[in-house]
Amino acid sequence: MKLKVLQICSQPPFPDNNGASKAFLSVANGLLSIGVDLKILSYATPASQPVFNESSNSFYEKTAYSYVNIENRVKSIDAFFNLFSKKSYNISRFVTKEFKDRLRQILNENEFDIIQFETLFTTPYLETAREFSNAKMVYRSHNIEHLIWERRAKITKNPLKKRYLNLLAKRLKAFEKKVVNDFDAVISITEIDDKIQKEYLNPGIKTISIPVGFDMAEQNYPQPKDLSLFFIGALDWAPNEQGLNWFLNNVWEDIFKKYPKIKFYIAGRNIPAYFQKWADKNVEICGEVPSSSEFIQQHSIMLVPLFFGSGIRVKIVEAMSFGKVVISTKIGAEGIFSKDSEQILIANSKEEFIKKISNCITNPDLTKNISENAFNFAKENYENRNLAKKLVAFYNSL
Repeated sequence: MKLKVLQICSQPPFPDNNGASKAFLSVANGLLSIGVDLKILSYATPASQPVFNESSNSFYEKTAYSYVNIENRVKSIDAFFNLFSKKSYNISRFVTKEFKDRLRQILNENEFDIIQFETLFTTPYLETAREFSNAKMVYRSHNIEHLIWERRAKITKNPLKKRYLNLLAKRLKAFEKKVVNDFDAVISITEIDDKIQKEYLNPGIKTISIPVGFDMAEQNYPQPKDLSLFFIGALDWAPNEQGLNWFLNNVWEDIFKKYPKIKFYIAGRNIPAYFQKWADKNVEICGEVPSSSEFIQQHSIMLVPLFFGSGIRVKIVEAMSFGKVVISTKIGAEGIFSKDSEQILIANSKEEFIKKISNCITNPDLTKNISENAFNFAKENYENRNLAKKLVAFYNSL
C-alpha cells in the first residue's frame, strides 16, 4: 500500500529558481521516484506565483497541485499596530481564511499518512490539519528563523532599527519554540539546526537531519572555457541583499581594477534598482532567470557573501552538484560540511574574498581541483533518491 503524503509549501515549487522552491521540489521528486502518493498545497504570494509550462504542468498533475493566493506584503500600518500585540508579524502575514478552507477541503476529500509542513511560515495551519486529519504531522525546518533576525539585529548599527529587529526576533523565537513542540516529528535540513532545535524540543518528538538532494550525473560537468563570477539568490531576502551590496562596495572595485576582463553576473528575484549602477564595471544584472540550473552551468565561480542567516544555502549544494567552485563566508556555508580549500573556498573579509578570487583567476589547476572535489562531495552526500529513501524510513518509524 502506497504511503500517502501531503506537502504544504510556503511558495510554489515552480519556478524552481530559488533555494526554497528547490528544497520543496527536491523532496517531492525524491518521494515520487520511490512510489509515494504525494499531493502538494502551497501559498502563492505577490513575489512567488506558480509558473505553468510543459515541465511544471506534468509535475502538478502528478501531485494534484493546488495553491491559494496570499497577500503577504509588508505594510507599514500593519507592522506598526503589530508592535502593540504579542504576535509575530513575520508569521501573521501568512494566515488567511481562504488557505484554511482549502486545506480543510483537501483533508475532507483525502486520507493521508503524513502531512509535511515546509518552513515555519506554514505552521499556523497545524491546528486545522489536526482537526481534520489523523495523519502524523511533520515539520520540515529550512532555517532556525529567529536566528536570522537575531544575527541581522546584531550587525545593524541604527539603534531604533536594531531594537525593532530584536523585538521581531524575540517574538519569532517564542512562536518557533512553541509550535515545533506541537508536531509529531521535526526534519532539519542541517545537523546544526537539528542540534539547536533539540535544545528546546520535547524529548518525545522524533527528529532527523536530511539535507536537500539533487539528481546527480555520473561524472562532473564540462566547465565553461571563459572564467566568470556569479551570484544567484532572491534579492528581496535581506541577507542576500545586504551581503551582495557589501561585496560590490568592498570587494568588486578591487577585482575589477585588477582583472578588467572578468565579468560578474547577478541573477535573482526582485533585484533593487540601485545595483544597476555597477553595470559599467562588468556587472551584468540578469534579473529573475527562468532556470537557475542553466544559469549556474553557464558560469564558473559562485560567490556567497552572506553574513547572517540560518539553515543551508541550497544554491551552494546545487552549484557543487554541477562542479562549480564556491567562494562563501563561513555563515553562508553553514550546515555544509565541506572543507575549505578542498571542496569550497571560505572568505569572511574583504581581503580574503579578494585573495580567493584572485587565486582562482590566476591558478586554473586550483579551480579544476576544487570543481572535481565539489562534484564528488555533492554526489556522496546529496544524491536525491537515497535521501528520499531515508525520509520514508523515518516516516515509517513514526
